[in-house]
Amino acid sequence: MTKEEFEAAFRGLIESTPTLVGNSRTIRQVTYHFEHKYLVAALRAKDEQGWSRAWYSFRQYLITPMTLRKPFAFGEQEADVLVTDLQKLLFEAAKSA
Repeated sequence: MTKEEFEAAFRGLIESTPTLVGNSRTIRQVTYHFEHKYLVAALRAKDEQGWSRAWYSFRQYLITPMTLRKPFAFGEQEADVLVTDLQKLLFEAAKSA
């Protein structure tokens, strides 16, 4: 999988999530936090526990109730689907690297 293919697949997952559809500001916010915080933590994890903790933290970020600084809140099932799909995408990208 090329970098361009990965980025296109990532964008597709994020942009097709019901809570984010049509909301470019929120898409940018979720993408930024994922790429600069949670993905970094997952990739730096030294073991399964660290990997799981990073993904759990991202899920919690998604389902945390809305605030002035976080104008969205995913349902638990929607967050689970997105996290699982992103994990699958990363495993697929890693296998083809």
